Amino acid sequence: MANINKSQKRLLIVLAVVLAYAGFDIISNWDNYKNFYRSQPIESIKKVKPPTFSGKSTVEKAVLYDKDWKNDPFFVSVQQKKAKMVYRRRKKRLTVQAISYEEKNPVAMINYQIVSTGETVDGYKVVKIEPNRVILKKDGKWKILQLK
Repeated sequence: MANINKSQKRLLIVLAVVLAYAGFDIISNWDNYKNFYRSQPIESIKKVKPPTFSGKSTVEKAVLYDKDWKNDPFFVSVQQKKAKMVYRRRKKRLTVQAISYEEKNPVAMINYQIVSTGETVDGYKVVKIEPNRVILKKDGKWKILQLK
């Protein structure tokens, strides 16, 4: 035991915890385990005749199987609706990267595109460029972009 390194000691501790939990689970649920492993006499088991599939299509076989065996967890019926993938367009986010402000000809960089007053970027018209912000307008809606 003296030649065991730290990771091996940790592994032994984890193993001991798992075994302790398993022992506790068995002790606390002993009735369930006892009934699960108790065997039934062969005469009391209901014998079920498997379905015959000769000359039937795959869907008919599956329906026949479903009727005779109650539930088939691996069968997916043809009538189930296929999930439709819905793609939504992501709205482009407008961000101001830089502003070069002069009284006569201010310029701003919006989404890495250099624009001046009166030009458009992504459908928005640049109304005014100020030292710290850009004011945009589209369809009667105003948008103010702050320089960060």
